[in-house]
Amino acid sequence: MSEKEVDVVGFDLDNTLYTLTEEMQSWIRQRVCVVTSERLRRDSGEVQREFEERYKELQSARRSLMALGLPEDESIDIVQRCLEEEEIVGFIKRDEQLAALIGKLRKEYGLFLITGSNEKLTGEKLRRLGVEKEVFSVMVCANTQYRREDGSAFHYVSAALQVPHQRMLFVGDREAVDILPAARLGIKTAIVNGRSAHATYNLSTLYDLEGILLARR
Repeated sequence: MSEKEVDVVGFDLDNTLYTLTEEMQSWIRQRVCVVTSERLRRDSGEVQREFEERYKELQSARRSLMALGLPEDESIDIVQRCLEEEEIVGFIKRDEQLAALIGKLRKEYGLFLITGSNEKLTGEKLRRLGVEKEVFSVMVCANTQYRREDGSAFHYVSAALQVPHQRMLFVGDREAVDILPAARLGIKTAIVNGRSAHATYNLSTLYDLEGILLARR
């Protein structure tokens, strides 16, 4: 970015500020299968075998649940609920490079966070990462009326920080949930741990933001 084109930078939390490791993904898939077997009233072992077969092909817990017959909104809800379980915090490691990046960005940009985790769990995840939640001027957590999918979370942040959408950048890992809703509002976007033709930036790692936002060419 040759000159400062944005005033505030926002982040998703799960699989954005930290990457879901294979160990974490395996634990989440197991929990997803337990919850799904209860929902479908089917044997948990049978559900897990079928789910893992679908997952090998689709590489997406949401799409795998949909292949098992669950509607998309319920599939998203089940995966998010498992991401919100407190046990997931134990997998998160301190990230000094992330903490340093957030510290540098804070000096030049307003920061905000939009996450599907509840406020308490969000604080715990950030603490484990070594990032103070106070660095974010606005945090939109679960159990609010604001959502990324319908754009209401971005409208709320824009109003709270008094910054137009065109001066915002949002970083996330999912095209459908993070990138497209923001892009439709004119918000610049960056995707990490994924690819999107609709994103302003495709990042190899989150740390690439330093070269984009802090380098002066």
